[in-house]
Formats: sequence, C-alpha cells, structure tokens
Amino acid sequence: EIHSFEPVSLSFDLLQKTSGNDQNWHVHKLALGDTPGRKSINITASSDFSSFLDPNSYGRDQYKEICLLDSETVDVDRVDNFLAAHVKDHAERRIFLKMDTQGYDLNAFGGASRSLPSIVCMLSELSLIPIYADMPHYLEALKRYEDQGFAVTGIFPVSRRPDLSVIEMDC
Repeated sequence: EIHSFEPVSLSFDLLQKTSGNDQNWHVHKLALGDTPGRKSINITASSDFSSFLDPNSYGRDQYKEICLLDSETVDVDRVDNFLAAHVKDHAERRIFLKMDTQGYDLNAFGGASRSLPSIVCMLSELSLIPIYADMPHYLEALKRYEDQGFAVTGIFPVSRRPDLSVIEMDC
C-alpha cells in the first residue's frame, strides 16, 4: 500500500492520473510538515523544485528551472495525524517514509514523532550545498535522524557540480 502526498494542484492532478490504475496507491492533495494548517508554497518552472522555502542565489544560479512562477496556498498536516485518521492499523505496520520536500524534510520528519516506532526505514533528500534559503544543514538533518535511531544505509548522489562535488543526495 502506497500513500503519496502532493500539495501543488498541477502536480497532484498528474500524480492522480499516474496512480489511477493501481488500487493500492492512494494519493493525497496535502503537504506534510510539523504543524497542521495552511501555508503558501512556491511554484517553480520545474515542478520538482516547488518548495515552501525560497530559492537562494546558488539555487537560482545552478538551476534555471527553480525560478518562481507563482504560489499556491495548500493544506499541511502531520504524518502522525494522517496515519491516525486514515490508516487504522498504522501502529502495527512497517512503514517506509520517503521524503523529497525541497528543503522541508526535517519539518515533515518532525510531524512523524509519534509514528517513529512504525517507521522502520526512511529516505531523505539532503543538500550538501543548500539551494534554498533557511534550509537545515545536511549534518543537522543526519544528526536528528540518528538521534531518533536511524542509521545511514546508503548515500546516492542526485545532482553534482561540474567538479563532481555533490549538491544533493538521497540518504
């Protein structure tokens, strides 16, 4: 069973069409964070760069597709609240939490504090070179994950600079 979350309307519509033939794939027009409510998200030229955070100068120089086109106010909830409301046996499940929230992963992780006993594996995209303003340093994120009992089992570069140094990695 897969639960995917996409807060941006245009991306959600595409995700909904993509998942339509899989009865075990559930999509939700929702962002995950540490505080429930409504929040403005930046819509970028390439949907994979949309974020609650503003691109920094390095991000804008490195990725032309990170330019802001618009914003949208979206619903935000905690993983804990979602699981309690929509997955009745979540406490008995072995959950894989994959986060790729463009600099907001620690916020999504913070919203899963009560669910951590069921989360047996997770993936977080970390920036070694920040591309958004006010995003946490990757060592801060790793420490927080390790403090909650997670260990690094793999590091997979997502993007690199021309000198081959890693910009972002899946961890």
